[in-house]
Amino acid sequence: MVWITKKYHFHVLSSLANLLLDVSVWIIALWCSPQPNLNTNLK
Repeated sequence: MVWITKKYHFHVLSSLANLLLDVSVWIIALWCSPQPNLNTNLK
């Protein structure tokens, strides 16, 4: 039983890590893409 719960816990942690990676990639993409437009508008 302990091994099964450990394996399930690891699966949940890995899926959470993947979700965090996807979210961080989205945030970086959204953060980087508008900046050149803002810079060109300022100039």
